[in-house]
Amino acid sequence: MGDQINPISLLSVARTVLRDELLKEVPSNKKYQALMVARAMAITEREQTLGSIATPSDEFVQSLEELMGLDGSSSGMLIELITQIRTGEFGADAQETANLHQLLVKETKRKLEVCNPEYLIQNSVDE
Repeated sequence: MGDQINPISLLSVARTVLRDELLKEVPSNKKYQALMVARAMAITEREQTLGSIATPSDEFVQSLEELMGLDGSSSGMLIELITQIRTGEFGADAQETANLHQLLVKETKRKLEVCNPEYLIQNSVDE
């Protein structure tokens, strides 16, 4: 059978055509909407390779499990972490707090790479 269509490549080609060819023909009062569509397509394309911003990465969940000594769903661990921070149970150990900070910054950077990579270029985000 013939080659299968790669959805990421298809989306990339469609976005390129929209941006490089069709955008010139779009009336000026509709350019913003067309650019918004192109941006949404770019975000969707990056989500296919870098993961969704709606859910934590597997690496984040695994690291959080190790840090908290828990095993369970990511949402359950996040709720537990929030509860421990609010009640003061988490954060007494400076190294543990530094590890959590590093983990949260890394996950935030991943999400920025998906939805707003320009921010990372324009701003320094230290781990």
